Amino acid sequence: MLNRYFISCLLLILPFTLAAQEQLAVYGDDNQPGTRIHKQILGDMDAGASQNDAVSNTIDIALEKNATILSAEAKSTVALDKELSASFFQEMLLSNSLIDAVKVLSELNAGKVVQVVTLAVQLYPNFAQEAIDGATLAGVIPAQDALLVALQAGADPSTITEAAAAGGEVTTLIAPLGAGTGAGGTGGGDTTASTN
Repeated sequence: MLNRYFISCLLLILPFTLAAQEQLAVYGDDNQPGTRIHKQILGDMDAGASQNDAVSNTIDIALEKNATILSAEAKSTVALDKELSASFFQEMLLSNSLIDAVKVLSELNAGKVVQVVTLAVQLYPNFAQEAIDGATLAGVIPAQDALLVALQAGADPSTITEAAAAGGEVTTLIAPLGAGTGAGGTGGGDTTASTN
């Protein structure tokens, strides 16, 4: 009799425990704007909103003038193509993986791959390498170009590499853009004096 009571209690508590674990298992960390938005979407869905409504409402709230969940650059990127941004979060809800979401969206929106990578980097800045890798794996952008897009979107150059995006082994990081060229810079170049 006690066993039946214990099993009944366990069955009543288990769904709440699983829901709490699902909330904790969201991709990224709380320092990532994308993670915070993802958690808000899940919270709205738990409260009864449909997935589409939760995504749309959360994006609208994040874009409000006084909202601080997104940087000004990220707000601009999300607002530029709200449909793509909504698709991004739909994919994150399905896969809970940045590399998979970027790969799928890049395949489905090959003409918008630059926007996809930019969006992913700005929403998950500490995971920029996965955005590069996802776009490269989709086969719609070369690794070098994906790397440049990520850098332009604000990725930390010390945390990303082209080699990983291309599937190669990472042995050294690429020097940050902006290093000088020629004899006086760090980029090498021709050391011959000009004849002019």
